[in-house]
Amino acid sequence: MMTAVSITLALALLALALRLTWLELGAASSSEGEAVTAPAATTTSQCKVREDLGCACEVGNYRLLSKLGAGGMGEVFTAQHTMLRRPTAIKLLRPGVSADLDIARFEREAQLTSELTHPNTVRVFDYGRTDDGVYFYAMEHLEGADLATVIDRTGPMDAARVVRVLTQVAGSLAEAHDRGFVHRDIKPANLFLQSGYLADQAKVLDFGLAREVAPHNPRLSAPDTIAGTPYYMAPEAIADTSQTNASSDVYSLGCVAYFMLTGRHVFTGRSPVEVFVRHLNADPAPMRGVPPALEALVLACLDKDPSTRPSANELQERAQLLEAQRWARWSDERAHQWWHSHSPQLAKALDTASVPRISAVDRQAITVTRRRVGPARCCAS
Repeated sequence: MMTAVSITLALALLALALRLTWLELGAASSSEGEAVTAPAATTTSQCKVREDLGCACEVGNYRLLSKLGAGGMGEVFTAQHTMLRRPTAIKLLRPGVSADLDIARFEREAQLTSELTHPNTVRVFDYGRTDDGVYFYAMEHLEGADLATVIDRTGPMDAARVVRVLTQVAGSLAEAHDRGFVHRDIKPANLFLQSGYLADQAKVLDFGLAREVAPHNPRLSAPDTIAGTPYYMAPEAIADTSQTNASSDVYSLGCVAYFMLTGRHVFTGRSPVEVFVRHLNADPAPMRGVPPALEALVLACLDKDPSTRPSANELQERAQLLEAQRWARWSDERAHQWWHSHSPQLAKALDTASVPRISAVDRQAITVTRRRVGPARCCAS
């Protein structure tokens, strides 16, 4: 006969499973647990932009060169400023996604990211709408690869390199948290490592799921839908989405650090529900060969109690203290050597000039002033 505790647990898991039907029944998630995306669709305005089309389109002051990817609401293209010739990445809101709520979320993503100035946060420097109704924003073009690709193709990272990445990402999150924003989707695919002159400079990408701690417009949130990626979600975000806070981002970053050090997710399962249950109840497996001070810092981020985790500021400070230790020194020279040795393995990622991934659902937005520009137009290549 079932006890009261077991009945309560069973009901809780049933409720969680019902909230996750979109994950279980139709959405395919990548091995990194990325946000589910809809099938890629072609952007249309006065011209159709297809990868096999022998022309380039201009949106505002930007000439679209090639398509990088698509998500539930938008598409990303490599582009070039028509006068400055500066390489750029352009994110377009799919014209078929025209609901006011979706437009507001897209605008909010552009506005929120543009407000952040930390060097380890991707820069957004333009936003507008064409005369024929195509919304877009422009962001910096990055060369390198995201952490998901780096780990998948080259294996776990050196502990010293992990400390360097943690320091940078924690700094980016500290600024966002100080401004009252929570990212809500920190994962390897949303953390980018640059190559070339800025070897191993990290960038936090994709604020499409970000929200304010005190939102201006609660209508734009979806309280009954879990926002995030199962492998990297904090226990409090799983139990009650309204409890997601800055500490939840720190937990997610702890999951990423564990992944960087071991090449494994901190918790796995046959379904999202199993992964969530382990986030709620299980202890992480030991990380073999990891310096004790670094392992302790990662486990502190993975504490089940949000109040006992370090803040992003504290995490950055503690990681900087570790960098002073001999084993944790990852110099620019070592970074350049690593990229020189591993570029062939990452050639595909480098060739595609990766940019912020697109989330399937944007959770928080407010309306901002829209700058109108000329219509999108097709030009001979």
